[in-house]
Amino acid sequence: NILKNSNHIVDIHDALLADGDDYTEIAKMSKNYDVIGITCITFYLMDVINTVNSIREINDEVPIVIGGPHVAIFPEETLKIEGVTFSMQGECDESFLQLVNVIDQKGDLQSVPGLFWEENGIVKSNPVSNLIDDLDQLPMPNRELLNYQKYQSILSRGNAKKNLITTAFSSRGCPFKCIFCDRPNLGKQFRAHSPKYVVNEMQQCVDLGINEIFYYDDTFSVSKDRVIEICEMILEKRLSIKWDIRARVNNLDLEMMKLMKRAGCSRIHFGVEAGSREMMKKLKKGITQKLCIKAFKAAREAKIETLGYFMFGCPDETRAQMDETLNFSLMLNPDYAHFSILTPFPGTPVY
Repeated sequence: NILKNSNHIVDIHDALLADGDDYTEIAKMSKNYDVIGITCITFYLMDVINTVNSIREINDEVPIVIGGPHVAIFPEETLKIEGVTFSMQGECDESFLQLVNVIDQKGDLQSVPGLFWEENGIVKSNPVSNLIDDLDQLPMPNRELLNYQKYQSILSRGNAKKNLITTAFSSRGCPFKCIFCDRPNLGKQFRAHSPKYVVNEMQQCVDLGINEIFYYDDTFSVSKDRVIEICEMILEKRLSIKWDIRARVNNLDLEMMKLMKRAGCSRIHFGVEAGSREMMKKLKKGITQKLCIKAFKAAREAKIETLGYFMFGCPDETRAQMDETLNFSLMLNPDYAHFSILTPFPGTPVY
């Protein structure tokens, strides 16, 4: 929306999900644009490389800009991918607009924060701008630029085609110290949209016919007062929309969950990760088994569904400790359980 509000023509293609574009289609589309930006997450790196290669087969001229979490760790390596023109670090909400304007007006690349580029074989870079403190200054996402009618969730009840879902961020950053976190680019400082902004975005989604929002914040419930105010505003506006959050077991209580349920919260995703005390401590989760049991019990009492995240393959983990995790997941009895193998992402302490 920042680009669109500045009178640039903007298209968004979700090649992995809603649009289902293959590399050939993306390459053909590239002829229509003056700048192409690609978000790169480490585990989609090969898709990004294949996309760049496909575009370059038929379009040598268009600038290709790579941003996202992977670039936060490997800015120069990303720039050196054949066919990439620029890589960008930091929160690029405003700096990407600056880059587009510089390209459009043939301006000075050194004015763009967080930019990496190559000049006469030498990599040049600019300092990254400070994290955005006041998130409310940013315009709301323009979901109409996406095929938003195609997004559904297997967790939603009823007819999936009628239950449209979207994702949203109500905050950025996480103050906690889990050693495996793969989102270093958002920082450790918790920064949040105001309750008014959050609820206005909910209203915008309702107006589009969206039935559910999955808040993809690292931890939605860092500020109890903010959660309470959001719920009270939803109830005051009589908004009818479901919403899911990701939260820690140690910063929600039964009273708050009951209020959240009344305001439409349908599901809480809790990061448990391990079932043994030793592994929780090693992962620096800052939680205990007792807190997990209490949180899942409170959610059931509040009639909110739960999803538990669990991991195998933690550092030095034994088979017996993996069995503890499995047994603990059965004892917690979440409505949904998500099991994964720990991946040591570059830039994380576990790496």
